[in-house]
Amino acid sequence: MPNEFRRLTFSNAELKEAVRDNPDRKEKNIPSGNVTDVISVRPGHTLLFEVTYFDFATHKESTIQIDENEALDAVITYCKARSIPLPRASRKALRVIDQKLCLDVLIGEAVASFS
Repeated sequence: MPNEFRRLTFSNAELKEAVRDNPDRKEKNIPSGNVTDVISVRPGHTLLFEVTYFDFATHKESTIQIDENEALDAVITYCKARSIPLPRASRKALRVIDQKLCLDVLIGEAVASFS
């Protein structure tokens, strides 16, 4: 069976919407402003995504941390709401590349070897 790899890269505006519209989000107080930076951090054995917001009206910067599962739920919900197809039988993982959150989707034999 051939392997397939897809990468969806979310703009900062799309990430802001995904986080804001996620019904299962833990952090209820989302900062105002635009997303300006995303980095992955690994305190201990958990993977978190640190999202920085900058409010140009107040010149205030705020940062929230989103755990890996919540971030994955947020982008999958975002894709479903916009009819972006995601195969069910696939391995999905998040990465930060060039300060953008990316969803990697692996289908086929690569799913078993992907870690």
